[in-house]
Amino acid sequence: VNSSFTSSGCIHAVSGTTITAGGVAGKAIFFGGSTTVGIYFGSSAPAIAAGIGSFYIRTDGASSLTRAYIQSSGSSAGWVGILTTA
Repeated sequence: VNSSFTSSGCIHAVSGTTITAGGVAGKAIFFGGSTTVGIYFGSSAPAIAAGIGSFYIRTDGASSLTRAYIQSSGSSAGWVGILTTA
């Protein structure tokens, strides 16, 4: 299962998974019984196909458009940077 709850109420999901460049398709928090729409993470730009509306957190993002992404097409090229602020 690779997830746990702490006494302070934190959820550690996909624990034991190393941060991988571009993300890993099967390593995410999934919603609605689906294995495609979820929250993914990784270093560098996302390079995985995921359901439209999925979210990707980039651990090495340095600019306002490289910290977070949303999936717009379902393909590995369909990730669009979300404008963030510092």
